[in-house]
Amino acid sequence: MKTEIYLLRHGETGLNRQKVYFGHLDAAMNELGKECIAHVANNFFGPLDVIISSDLERCAESARIFSRSKKIKVTYDQRLRELDFGVFEGRTYASLMEEFPKEAEQFFSGDYDFVIPKGESVKMLFERTYEAFEEIIANHAGKHILISTHGGAIRAILSRYLAGNKKAYWKFAVEHASLTKLVHEDGFVYLEYLGRGEKIQQLAVSTKMKKGA
Repeated sequence: MKTEIYLLRHGETGLNRQKVYFGHLDAAMNELGKECIAHVANNFFGPLDVIISSDLERCAESARIFSRSKKIKVTYDQRLRELDFGVFEGRTYASLMEEFPKEAEQFFSGDYDFVIPKGESVKMLFERTYEAFEEIIANHAGKHILISTHGGAIRAILSRYLAGNKKAYWKFAVEHASLTKLVHEDGFVYLEYLGRGEKIQQLAVSTKMKKGA
């Protein structure tokens, strides 16, 4: 049985623009982010049966935009949240290295077991996203599924199913308002495309400039 899964990364937020680390901070999309998601939704012409989203607002709103376009109810799952950055939340790389140099160095060294103070580890992110993904596939076998989630969650899913381990976590670039398609068939998961729509933001900016907006 063939199950098609579309992984949607939410649109840009103000905190993304500020280049700070944040995961569970509940930032809403900015206007550009909303426009980009709407563009992706309006140009999605394939069949869609199910929409499941992280409960954080940037993903929930992205899912609702798709929901209005496709007339499908959204369900929410906290396990699809971004990595909980704990004390790193809302801070830039420079401020992290100043305030938490030891912890930041350990995290950026690629220590997947390191638990960020008051947050979680990449290993913990892997465990909960894998659990959620497996459950979604089992509950909606043979369906066309959209999962509205975060860059870290998408990288965790790709690392688990395409590489079989955590080591590929930092090797995937997943842009805002982009779709990545996985197919589950005969017990295997394969990648159909990665980050489609990654140029949507640049196109939206270009269009605005041409219109004098």
